[in-house]
Amino acid sequence: MRAYGITRVSTGKQVKFGASLEMQIERIHSMAKNRGEEITKIFTDEGVSGGETTKRIEYMKLVELVKAGQVDMIFTYHMSRYGRNFEELQRFWKICEKNNVIIEHD
Repeated sequence: MRAYGITRVSTGKQVKFGASLEMQIERIHSMAKNRGEEITKIFTDEGVSGGETTKRIEYMKLVELVKAGQVDMIFTYHMSRYGRNFEELQRFWKICEKNNVIIEHD
């Protein structure tokens, strides 16, 4: 199975209060291991707001892989790592659903 991860931090405050990139990456690997999966790659956007989707280069790369049918499963620490507004979350989930991608998060 082609499993990927997605992480994001936009502020130093997120790092300070427990959502550091390192913690997110550890959690993704732990979730994948519990499912018997190995992560192919983790896409990381640092210092960019979740609401600024077009500025999130790594996120956009993952979306393109999903659209191309090259992703089976995506792991993330929290749903907010996909986006900070309902419309973006809904758009992303619909793309994943259309391409039979399983989404795993805490």
